[in-house]
Amino acid sequence: MSINKPKVLFGADIAAFYCLFALGLSCSLSACSDPVQQRGAEHYTLQANYVGAFYVIFDQSSGEPLQYQHNTRQYRLPANGVLLTQAEINEGAIAARMRLHS
Repeated sequence: MSINKPKVLFGADIAAFYCLFALGLSCSLSACSDPVQQRGAEHYTLQANYVGAFYVIFDQSSGEPLQYQHNTRQYRLPANGVLLTQAEINEGAIAARMRLHS
């Protein structure tokens, strides 16, 4: 007499895989829900008719001191497009807003 074994919908290996997948997905989603720190406002002033890339090099003891106007960091870039500043880098997400002055 043969006894038929009940069929299992998922094997133990597949069930373990799905449990680990669900755990990983929930951890990923909870990491994405952390609040993002917004950067302080910044204003960059370039020379008239400047074309090309510009660079701000932070934490330079011989650099320009940081200036603020209306709680906004002011970066006035020289003609060569490279500003050395004593300021620490402004970390966080950028809330971009751009205005071009002619």
